[in-house]
Amino acid sequence: MQGFKNFVVRNKAITFFFVVLLTGFGYYFWLHRKPYTQNAFLIANVRPISPFVPGYITDIYVKNNQNVKKGEKLFSLYAEPYKLTVEKLQNSLDAAEYNVKSLEEQMLKDQATIKEKTYQYENAQYHAKLATDLSLKEAVAMQTAETRQREEQAAQAALEIAKISMLVTQQQLNSAKSNVKSIKAEFRNAEIELEETTIYANGDGTICNMYMSVGAYVTPGKAIFSFIETGKWWVQANFKETELAYLREGQKAQIRLWQYPWKIFSGTVDQIGWGVNRQSESREAVPVVERENEWFLLPQRFPVQIAIDNPDPSTPFHLGGSAYVIVETKTNQFSEIFWQLWNFF
Repeated sequence: MQGFKNFVVRNKAITFFFVVLLTGFGYYFWLHRKPYTQNAFLIANVRPISPFVPGYITDIYVKNNQNVKKGEKLFSLYAEPYKLTVEKLQNSLDAAEYNVKSLEEQMLKDQATIKEKTYQYENAQYHAKLATDLSLKEAVAMQTAETRQREEQAAQAALEIAKISMLVTQQQLNSAKSNVKSIKAEFRNAEIELEETTIYANGDGTICNMYMSVGAYVTPGKAIFSFIETGKWWVQANFKETELAYLREGQKAQIRLWQYPWKIFSGTVDQIGWGVNRQSESREAVPVVERENEWFLLPQRFPVQIAIDNPDPSTPFHLGGSAYVIVETKTNQFSEIFWQLWNFF
């Protein structure tokens, strides 16, 4: 022991170098085994609430910052115009279906007419042939045979007219059926629009940033407030790139919130960000390289989403709340890290 102390006294520079080396090695190993960051905050799915149809607000069933359950009413719009549209299309649909039935009956009539004309044509054809044969034997006059032939031609023309009439009816029937499908689609769309005059919560959540009153006119695509889904929470931890080497999806994490510093939440690494935007372009579309501090360059941070496994109703979360995060990588690659440091030095 005395010899070691004498060595340290005589070789202070070497001793200091090894102390720094061991300290750096220990920090490097700890950094990769348990990456830590306080650059983290709570996130959740936030859905802007916008109506599917335009209209005036007639009823509001919730208030700002209220917790709601899936299926609860949020607000309603003036529904009378949409009810009238549904009624109008229902009448149009009924009329179109009656028209289809009428044309189907007409088709049956045309088919019967074709049968009748076919029988008449075959009968006229038989009498014409018979009269022709008899005229050749001079059993009947030639004039009678010609009359029978003209009757045959007339019956044939009547049959062709009946067939064409049935084709026209068939086309009208097809058009009528297509019209029924079109009206049904419009009718269903009108029913959906009527249903959408009352807006419901699609999940458990909290009403946020709602400032509206009865009588306000709202339009689709324009958010009137936000809905924070409370069924699932994450922490977005922005880790330095020097801490990402052994981070993997599925690893466990410890989370402390600034709001509840006495409570530790458990989490699971859900997603690791693979890209951040650092490049910018000028109006000339050439890259712009920002000037940086030449003395010390800060490592880039990448977002890592960590799902909270044990949310507690007694400690409600607030979107955007700050957090501390430690990830347990459970890496046992001590030798690999050692050789990385050895090669570095």
